[in-house]
Amino acid sequence: MEKQHKIEIRVLIGIIVILLLGGTFFFHKIENLSLIDSFYTSTMTLTTVGYGDFVPKTNIGKIFTSFYVLFGVGTLLESLSLLAKIRIDKQIGIIKKRKNKK
Repeated sequence: MEKQHKIEIRVLIGIIVILLLGGTFFFHKIENLSLIDSFYTSTMTLTTVGYGDFVPKTNIGKIFTSFYVLFGVGTLLESLSLLAKIRIDKQIGIIKKRKNKK
C-alpha cells in the first residue's frame, strides 16, 4: 500500500472517530442520553441505519443531527471510496505484473 493511501486512511479514520466521539458527547449533553445510548445513536445516525428508536427532542438536537448526517455520511462514503480505490489499484498492479512476466 502506498504511503499516501496510508495517510489518507489514517486521516479518515481519525475524522470518523472524532465524529463518533463528538456525536456521543453532544447527544449525551444536549439530549440527556446515557453514554451508551449516545454512542449507539451516533453510530446508527452515521451509518444511516436509523431504526427510528431515537428522534432528537430539542431544536438544537434536530439542527445538529441534520448537519451530523450530511457531514458524517459524506465522510463514511469517502472512506469506502478510498478503500475501493486502493483495492482496485492493487488488482491493476497484480494484472500488470502478470502481463510483464509474459
